[in-house]
Amino acid sequence: MQQRLMRIEKIVWVDATGRSGWGSKEEYQHSSVCPKCISIGFVFEETKAHITLIQTQDPQSESLDNSITIPTSMIVKRRVMR
Repeated sequence: MQQRLMRIEKIVWVDATGRSGWGSKEEYQHSSVCPKCISIGFVFEETKAHITLIQTQDPQSESLDNSITIPTSMIVKRRVMR
């Protein structure tokens, strides 16, 4: 029996960044820009604190593959794709 697929969302979010080692103030200022990321996937779990997307799912066996959990405080924009 084929299971219903999870909804697909596109999430734009700001990632954290870091740097280690010695460098000038200017080098550290330029490395502190946080990159904006885009993730698209099946919504597996959603709480007030985070959302977990799954890259691939097999609806017949209910197997899942590859996930990313994004803190909601880092989310800039969301859009339901399907």
